Amino acid sequence: MLSREVLSNQALEAYQEGHYAEATQCIESAIAMGAAWLLLPLADIYHRALDGRVRAPEQAAALYLEASDCGEGDATSYLNSLSPALIDETRAFSERVSLLVDKWNQ
Repeated sequence: MLSREVLSNQALEAYQEGHYAEATQCIESAIAMGAAWLLLPLADIYHRALDGRVRAPEQAAALYLEASDCGEGDATSYLNSLSPALIDETRAFSERVSLLVDKWNQ
């Protein structure tokens, strides 16, 4: 079994090189091992279906919010640019997911 660090490096390399199906598998495994810093690339893959798999928008929205809640500055900036309510952690997570999906659908 690969270490979280090695798997994370492989995931980022695959993502940056546009090998999104491979990146998805590596990122999902690395996140399961605690690599929260990979939530944002996975959110991007899910949101834009870069790996060729169409997912419910709520899945991508939840990943963007989790990334922001974990301190990922780029995710926080993106969400705040859409609506400051998205980064308001006093709101229910499910409410913020719905709000983000609504923003994407506008």
